[in-house]
Amino acid sequence: LRVPLVPIKGYHEIILEEHMGELNFKQKKALRTSLKNIERLQEIIENILNYSRIESGKYQILNTRVKVEEVIEDALLRLENIIEGKKVEIIKKYTDNGAYIMIDREALKQIFINLISNAIKFSKDSTVSMSLSVEEDGDRYKIIIKDNGVGMDRSKIDLVLQSFRQMEEGDTRKYSGIGLGLTVVEKILDYYGEKIHINSHLNRGTEVYFYFKKG
Repeated sequence: LRVPLVPIKGYHEIILEEHMGELNFKQKKALRTSLKNIERLQEIIENILNYSRIESGKYQILNTRVKVEEVIEDALLRLENIIEGKKVEIIKKYTDNGAYIMIDREALKQIFINLISNAIKFSKDSTVSMSLSVEEDGDRYKIIIKDNGVGMDRSKIDLVLQSFRQMEEGDTRKYSGIGLGLTVVEKILDYYGEKIHINSHLNRGTEVYFYFKKG
């Protein structure tokens, strides 16, 4: 599932950068739209594969000393094509010397990709405002992702944490995806003995936070 997407995405980027000839405005717009959907498909496939591995007990963890802020920047780079075209304001509040933890780098990256892409997807309009914070909290780091999106009722929070469930379901739902992102985040955090915490209010945005031990 994943391997064919690599050359597809690569050729789109090469053509968009005009290495194969000049493009007019409409062609560039069409390619950017296509590239955004490739990114979304890549995200869906990653979540399906990770969910499958976790459920079957075959999720491979390689713990190394990781700087949290670097992984956040990697996730933002991965989401660059999805962010493009939206007015995005990101406020970053990082630790002075860097937050180092022992974790599987790709697993942590997947957490940030899912949470940040949710903040973008559930924005009210073309303007997205979010804050990414890493704070010291005793012997742990508190990591917070906060947005100004559509938010949700308290009753919906348990629903979105269930596998293949979304805030809105059926033919009338507005948002794309298969409802696995938060489930994968929750299961990765559970492996490390941590939990996902969600504070949300309808039309006032959502705050998601979790902890990791220093080290």
